[in-house]
Amino acid sequence: MISKKYIVFILAIVSVAVTLPWAPKSFLIKDVNASVLPMQEMESSIRVNAMNKKILMSSLSLGRNYYRDYKIGPDELIETSVFEEEKLNKTVRVSSRGNIRLPVMLPHYTEAQLAPAPEIPKVISKKEVQKFMVEYRDRFMKLELDPFMDLFSKEAIENRMLPYADIREAFRKTIVRSKSIIYKLKIYSIHTYRDGAAVTGHYEIFQSFRKLGKRHLEGDIQWDLVLENGSLKIREVNYGRKH
Repeated sequence: MISKKYIVFILAIVSVAVTLPWAPKSFLIKDVNASVLPMQEMESSIRVNAMNKKILMSSLSLGRNYYRDYKIGPDELIETSVFEEEKLNKTVRVSSRGNIRLPVMLPHYTEAQLAPAPEIPKVISKKEVQKFMVEYRDRFMKLELDPFMDLFSKEAIENRMLPYADIREAFRKTIVRSKSIIYKLKIYSIHTYRDGAAVTGHYEIFQSFRKLGKRHLEGDIQWDLVLENGSLKIREVNYGRKH
């Protein structure tokens, strides 16, 4: 007859045998799958790195948009720097109106870089005009064609109609016929401007001919002078004759 002690032992063995087939697989194959765990951990690590990278790129993209759209406001500090001019480097604060004060840097030129000073247009003086009129009188009395005509502009006219060529021809005939000429000139007025002058006066001419005879001419006269290549020239002359 089997004792209770042996019956309990047998039941315990059977219980263990029945329980083992339904035990968790991880418990039963723990030693068998130990080599597989590092691979799973590697795959998990790769997924985490990919996610971190995605988050980082997203945050950088947001950061770029943030700084691009950022507006400087009042009371903020701004650091400014100038290339090769450390004295001009400043940290300034934005005013309540949104303004900042920066040092002014004036351009510095070497002597070789200085631009030439603009030429100031010359205003003709009355003394220059008076000197010209004396020269006009003297050359007239010398009866030399070219020196006298050199005082006229090539665009000159006489009595509002005679061109330069006719003026030259008239004076040439005067030289040929004259033995001597005395020219008296009295200036009434001189008005100067930047490129010329207007002169009014009175002339008196005593002409002695090569052949017998003399002639006296006088009257008011007007000259319109122009500055050409730095020299005064007669652009127009108008006589009012009294015989």
